[in-house]
Amino acid sequence: MNIHNFAVFDTETIGLSPKLIYDLALVICNRAGEPIAKKSWLIREIFIQPKLMLGAFYSNRVFSHYIPKIDAGDLHLFAFADARREFNAMIAEHNAKTICAYNIGFDRNAIRETAAHTGSGEKFLQNKIHFADLWLASCRMIADTNKYRRFCSDNNFVSDAGNVKTSAETIYSYIKQNPTFAESHTAMEDCLIESEILGAINKKKKGFPRNEIVHMPWQIPQRKK
Repeated sequence: MNIHNFAVFDTETIGLSPKLIYDLALVICNRAGEPIAKKSWLIREIFIQPKLMLGAFYSNRVFSHYIPKIDAGDLHLFAFADARREFNAMIAEHNAKTICAYNIGFDRNAIRETAAHTGSGEKFLQNKIHFADLWLASCRMIADTNKYRRFCSDNNFVSDAGNVKTSAETIYSYIKQNPTFAESHTAMEDCLIESEILGAINKKKKGFPRNEIVHMPWQIPQRKK
């Protein structure tokens, strides 16, 4: 039987230009979003540079989360090239046919910019694989409903411009019907919730959007004026 598994990945980066990855995670899951294998990598070339890490979006977590995890042996530093090799090996071992991320354009650019920064000349993904943006899929299949819009309105998940929010945190809050959920913004934890979002999308059976980029998918579920 040809099992189609999914690879869900996430990056935590310093800055927007360049976007350099210090925390990379991968979860291999089935169509239901249930994890089969998972691993995270702290990227040595970035993480050990204090001046760079001061620019991280969540730099306060260096000492509150990452250092304790390293001390406990739960997290380890890897050269970017070694992380790339293990990342590809997991995809091949578990027959993942589609690689996904929430706002995958950001993560792909982060990988490209980190590869350039670390001097890695090789293409990050070794083999051809379908890709999917979980943000786009979520906006089409979960957020574009009156039920979702009502949930956002009831729980103040609406921007100042009157648009319903479509972040992974808000989508997951809706799936779980838990408006107090707060995303951790560490790569592994975010991968795990995004795997569950993937499972919820696949349950819709509306045609999973592969190999497609829409630059502003948040516009899809907004009410027509």
